[in-house]
Amino acid sequence: MFKSFSSFVCALAIGAVVLPAAATGRYGFRHALICDAIYERIPDPERRRLHARVAESAVGSDVGTDAFLAHQFERAGRPADAL
Repeated sequence: MFKSFSSFVCALAIGAVVLPAAATGRYGFRHALICDAIYERIPDPERRRLHARVAESAVGSDVGTDAFLAHQFERAGRPADAL
């Protein structure tokens, strides 16, 4: 797929990987397999840091449902924060 994380970032920058969802202003991958392949290439410590950042940003927002926060904090390696 991508030879390096920086090549993924370049693909992301030109829109080859994600499509903006006009109605929500959110982004998603063009295909679930692309998402899976990229996710697996992110080193575990970075992946946990990103999940923690998402969870912390979502606390108190309309996106921050209990299930969403629990998932993000669990993936961040911080399950106690999901309580």
